Amino acid sequence: MQKIQTQLEPIDFEQSNMLLKGNGTDVKDMRVFRDNQYCISCWKLSWKQAMYLLFKRKIYLNVLTFSPVPPVSVHIDAPFEKPESLETTLTKKGKENANTK
Repeated sequence: MQKIQTQLEPIDFEQSNMLLKGNGTDVKDMRVFRDNQYCISCWKLSWKQAMYLLFKRKIYLNVLTFSPVPPVSVHIDAPFEKPESLETTLTKKGKENANTK
C-alpha cells in the first residue's frame, strides 16, 4: 500500500497578488494575497489527503520563524467570500454530480 503524501501543496488562486520565493530545495514558491494586514495562501488536498483528514480530523501548521511566532489561522472557507454552511455546499455538490450523469 502506498503511503499518503501528508504535506499539502500550495496552489495559485484568483486573488493572489504576490509570489513568495522558496529556497529551491525544501521550501517551495508560494502564491499569496498580501496587503497591509494579511498574507493569505491557498492549499488543496488530493482526494486521498481529504479522506485521511476526514478520519484524522487534525491539521498541523508549521511556521518557520526566527522571531516570536506570528498570529496565524487555518480556514476551510475562502476569506474573500461569505462562507456558506456545510449543508449548502454538500447540496450544491450533489446537484452538480446529478447534472453530470
